[in-house]
Amino acid sequence: MINNIVKSFKFANNNRDLLVITKDCKVKFFSLLKYEGILLREVANCHRGAITGIDVSLNSNYMLTGGEDNMLKIWDYEAQKTVPFFFQSFIGHTYPLSSIIFNPRNNN
Repeated sequence: MINNIVKSFKFANNNRDLLVITKDCKVKFFSLLKYEGILLREVANCHRGAITGIDVSLNSNYMLTGGEDNMLKIWDYEAQKTVPFFFQSFIGHTYPLSSIIFNPRNNN
């Protein structure tokens, strides 16, 4: 159950996960396998401000997050099932990221 305001959501390309961004700067992962929306895990404090965008690669290996902290992060989607979470940050943006997307024509 989500006890916070949902800012946005994204269906993963694996047809089984729903990713939800909440106002308290968390990314929550829900399984839709049994049509119940079971919370699998959550990532908190992944940005130093609001998360403004999320996307999953076509092959479901990577996840992007962008935020008001002017950072873009790429995450190993499967590694998030364990701790620690694996990600690479890309800094240098002048302004907050308003939207992000993987190239829909490139599966890498």
